[in-house]
Amino acid sequence: YATLFLLIVCLMFSVTGMAFFRNKFHACTHMALDGTLGEGKVECAGGFFDRETELFAPRAWIAPNWGSHFDSLASSVAVLFKCLTLSWSTFYWYAQDVVAVDVQPVKGASMTQASLYFHIFLLVGSFFSLNLFASFMCDTFYSLQGTAQLEEVQWMAIQQMLKKNQPKKHHVPPRNLLSTFLRQILSSSLWQNFSAFCLLLNVTFMGSAHSSQDAEFDVFLDMQNTIFFGIMCAEAGLHLVSVGPSLYVLDSQHQFDILLIAATSATIVFADTLRQLSQVTRILRLFKFLRALAKDKTISNVFETVSMSMGQV
Repeated sequence: YATLFLLIVCLMFSVTGMAFFRNKFHACTHMALDGTLGEGKVECAGGFFDRETELFAPRAWIAPNWGSHFDSLASSVAVLFKCLTLSWSTFYWYAQDVVAVDVQPVKGASMTQASLYFHIFLLVGSFFSLNLFASFMCDTFYSLQGTAQLEEVQWMAIQQMLKKNQPKKHHVPPRNLLSTFLRQILSSSLWQNFSAFCLLLNVTFMGSAHSSQDAEFDVFLDMQNTIFFGIMCAEAGLHLVSVGPSLYVLDSQHQFDILLIAATSATIVFADTLRQLSQVTRILRLFKFLRALAKDKTISNVFETVSMSMGQV
């Protein structure tokens, strides 16, 4: 399960990295092009005089080797596995200079975005996910030895249980036939598996984007996003009818769904002016996928182990 958690983290950050940096690590061999003026792939044509070699060289729009960019899911995963070994500085240098697709990189243009992305991944990936293996082994050792560390872990677990089971105000859901029937359907394992499968498909399609995709594949990605957005809206509507407006708004999971639907709706209406928001919605869908995975008791225990470890750090 520690391995599964590591793979989930890498998948989540791979898709996030593709949203931020896909097709942006490319650069022209003629470094005199100015990305701040929008110069890039279009201007990277013809030839130029290379002062270092004192030769007339052709301009070429090139990308880093495979495993050194975020143009595809496979390459993104390869980059992150290298980062797990703390060999991340080269990719960080590339990322902090990106401007836009087909635009020449500019030094320090995306310093904040690159810093947040790589430092958060190093914190979650290297410092937590990799050390999770050792944590499970240590926990087993403490269980066998009955040492004081085990008592400390048990006390933290008790505190977590007390926090989760604090007294809460009781709200009664609607008792009409339609709402009762919908609650039974939505709480069934069949519906939950269907919802998780749709999320998995959506995340898989998001990860299938690549640098050489044609216009038809772009249309396919937009179409599947629209279909899954419709399914998500339909599910939210069913939950709203099943529990009523007051209970629906108070539930944290439904609040997250409302945020995701609002953000996705904004990206559909203002697609040309809110491109950064579309990247945020992709990340929010990944978190929704993680929330669905957390319903499994074993995976939930892994996430709970990580969250409890935050206090120790």
